[in-house]
Amino acid sequence: MPGGFANYQEDQVEVIQLYYNHNEPCKGPAAQDVLNSFLEEKKGEGLAIHQADINLLKKDFDTAKGIEEMNISSTPQDYG
Repeated sequence: MPGGFANYQEDQVEVIQLYYNHNEPCKGPAAQDVLNSFLEEKKGEGLAIHQADINLLKKDFDTAKGIEEMNISSTPQDYG
């Protein structure tokens, strides 16, 4: 089902917000580096989900186009 990448992005934003809003007053000087490292590790995962989403959208479009073409070709023609 297309739309998985949008869900992935929403989840990623939530993880970042939880990371910053956790009850610890200070995560230390390396906190941003740790977060950046985590996000960099997840970049490939995000790209794969995005590509899968694109492929699903293309497949849905092609399927809908094929159905539309079948409906058009099976519609009775008025030759009168």
